[in-house]
Amino acid sequence: MKLAQHIRPDSHIFVFRTLCFIFYESNILLIRRPSGDHPWSNKLNAIGGHVEPLEGLVAAVRREVLEEAGIEIPSLSLSGLVVITTGDVPDIVFAVFAGEVGDPQVTVSDEGHLDWFDVEAIPSNETMEDLPLLLERVMETRSDGSSFIAHYTYDVDGTLNVKFE
Repeated sequence: MKLAQHIRPDSHIFVFRTLCFIFYESNILLIRRPSGDHPWSNKLNAIGGHVEPLEGLVAAVRREVLEEAGIEIPSLSLSGLVVITTGDVPDIVFAVFAGEVGDPQVTVSDEGHLDWFDVEAIPSNETMEDLPLLLERVMETRSDGSSFIAHYTYDVDGTLNVKFE
């Protein structure tokens, strides 16, 4: 049975994605996507991806981490949500998770090259532009149990604007 949700034609419509910051001691696992014509090509980022139909956010992030790094994460915490206004329909919401592993072993991935970085020594000129901001917030949530909500918009020249609530 289909449940009527009374969605108006002008409702805000989203695609959900996940992003996971995986820690081992004082290191973080990042993936460098292969060269291509995507904005994230050759950039370091946390691991994540799309949420499949009928898949929950936790199941999606666990699947993505397993697919991309060969890691099963025993515990995850939701650090925050990021709403991205794309200027098109649908917009994007990604759930940002943090997880710890007891073993730094990863599997070679077709998705990109995986590397562990000391949290204090990530080459910020090689990361996605929002990674340093998100990592700072994730580190805060890990230390104090808080969470965050961020809203991304882009100027006409492609400049990212970030607002944390």
